[in-house]
Amino acid sequence: MKTRIQRLEEKRAKFKKQMIQFIGILICIAGLFWLYNFFRLETVSLEGLTRYTEEEFRTRLEDNFLMTITPIFALSDRIEQKEIPFIEKYEILYVDEHTARVIVHEKRITGCVLIMGRYMYFDKDGIIVESSNVLTPGIPEVAGLKFNHVVLHEALPVENEAIFQEILNITNLLNKHGLSATKIQFDSLYDVSLHFGKVRVIMGENADMDQII
Repeated sequence: MKTRIQRLEEKRAKFKKQMIQFIGILICIAGLFWLYNFFRLETVSLEGLTRYTEEEFRTRLEDNFLMTITPIFALSDRIEQKEIPFIEKYEILYVDEHTARVIVHEKRITGCVLIMGRYMYFDKDGIIVESSNVLTPGIPEVAGLKFNHVVLHEALPVENEAIFQEILNITNLLNKHGLSATKIQFDSLYDVSLHFGKVRVIMGENADMDQII
């Protein structure tokens, strides 16, 4: 049977152990708090961004508490790229303890087709790169193309594959002259009409498109 002195010594030893553990936890918390403040991300500069506002893109990148720590933020694109619509990839460069640069590489989109209430966006080769229920400003809807199915990340199966080069030429010419069409429409002979809001402009054949625009 334990004596009163032995019980007191055991209580003192237990209390001492608990205090050491408590102090150790406080030291760890203080260390983590210091590290967080020392490496806290304060400035993120964005380059190459046109499809999103800076606030929208920052929200998509910094939706995790750990992403506010600069080294983790700077390494995140090498660990796993977040899937962001219309973005091919992005690079995060570590500048200093509180600053990072994000270089955005957007997908080159020339137009979209409307199918069952969704806009299927395609690149210069006609490959479907995104699907959305929202029409993105600055990207024309293309009407009059004939196809019977659509698969994401595959080419739009149209009858005339040269049509994608024509669409690219039209969008490049519009950009060259500071114009933005809401719709590019082809008839059965592939003659072109451009829509600017409620205004429809019949362009005819593609031969003199630059001069016509």
